[in-house]
Amino acid sequence: MGVFIDTEIWSLAQKKPIKEKFPDEKSYEIALSAHEKAKEFISDMLRNYKIYMSFHQVCEIYHVLGFRGSKLPVSHVEKVINAILMSKRIVKIPVKLEHIRKSIELSIKSGIHIWDFLCVIPVAEFIDTAFSIDRHFLHPIFKELGINVENPLKIWITT
Repeated sequence: MGVFIDTEIWSLAQKKPIKEKFPDEKSYEIALSAHEKAKEFISDMLRNYKIYMSFHQVCEIYHVLGFRGSKLPVSHVEKVINAILMSKRIVKIPVKLEHIRKSIELSIKSGIHIWDFLCVIPVAEFIDTAFSIDRHFLHPIFKELGINVENPLKIWITT
C-alpha cells in the first residue's frame, strides 16, 4: 500500500524558518529542527514508498508555498509543483464528484473543513497510512475510513 503526506509536512520541508520572525532563539531552533526533519522525512518517503496525492492537494501545496505565511518565490514553487507532477513516485489522483460529495458529508459530520477531506478521500483506497502534523487528523473519522494516522515530526498544529 501507499502513503499520504499532508500538505503541512510538504510546506515545512520547503519553508526554512526565518530567524528574525521568531520571538526567541528556542522557538527558532524548534522550527528549524521541524523543517530539517520534514525535509529528511519527505526525502526518505520519496526513496522508499509510493506517495498518493489528489490533484486538489497539488493545488493546495502550490497555494501554501507561494501565497500563505512566509511566501516562497513563485519560480521556486513552480519548480516544486512540476517536480511533484513529473515524479513517478507520487501518484496523482483526480478528484471526482463522488469524492466531493463524500468530503462534504464527512466535513458536516466531523466539523473539520472540507479541504482535508478533498486531499484524503480521493486517495483513501490506495493508502494505509496518512502522515500528518494537523490535529484534525486525530479525529476518529479517519480511523473510521480505515486510515492509520502517524505524526513523523511529533509536533501537532491546527490548520
